Amino acid sequence: MAMIAMEPDAFLKRYPSELSGGQQQRIGVARALAADPPVMLMDEPFGAIDPINRAVIQNEFLKMQQELRKTIMFVSHDIDEAIKMGDRIAVFREGRLVQHSSPDDLLAAPKNSFVESFLGEDRALKRLNLVRAHEIITDEIGTVTPGDTLATALTKIDDFGYQNGILMVNEQHQPVGIVLRSVAQTTKGYCGDHFESIAAVIGQDDDLRKAASLMFAHDTTWLPCVDDKGRLSGQITQRAMTRHLGARFRPRQGEIRNPDAAIEE
Repeated sequence: MAMIAMEPDAFLKRYPSELSGGQQQRIGVARALAADPPVMLMDEPFGAIDPINRAVIQNEFLKMQQELRKTIMFVSHDIDEAIKMGDRIAVFREGRLVQHSSPDDLLAAPKNSFVESFLGEDRALKRLNLVRAHEIITDEIGTVTPGDTLATALTKIDDFGYQNGILMVNEQHQPVGIVLRSVAQTTKGYCGDHFESIAAVIGQDDDLRKAASLMFAHDTTWLPCVDDKGRLSGQITQRAMTRHLGARFRPRQGEIRNPDAAIEE
């Protein structure tokens, strides 16, 4: 019960009529799991739960599934839920199977206009949930240390072709600040005495949706990427995200991706 956000001390002695619709639905999920069936069919199990608790229960359910490794068939009209929860997604229309694919393949290459409309115009953005930062990370990133001079920082900024500044790391190779080009050009001294704080970092296992959100929130086109100990492992950029998502998109049969090519022909 704790797993479904219902503490036993508070709910164990309550009757079904004393529970809300969402709480009753959560109890139904717990009862199904307690029976330990080899295969489970779950018909919109989280449909009546508020968005906050729904996300919590979905995440806990996925963690539990990693241990139990059960075959579970979800019925859902929520494509975002299907993408998050499913290893394979089957799209039906009027009782007939239209497409059966992995979430990534479904979003990258919908079979027809019906599937494409069902996925929505933001299907490229939906794929952000499926890709982890470590999949597009690049370790080609220039850094300085607090003991480096600002002259050294300026040289590295130019060598790496950076426009605004360069990342500073400590002895543990953890990102601790940014040395700006404008400061390095006009000031003498050491990087450790003249740096700005880092707006945000991204973890290797974070998804690109979080990365995009951080980039938009802090008006930046790149983020330092760190491991579970906070050590710098590389960077991800908006360009790398766009390239990764776009490279997987495939046109439907007969569809022309490049209109200029059609004009030239």
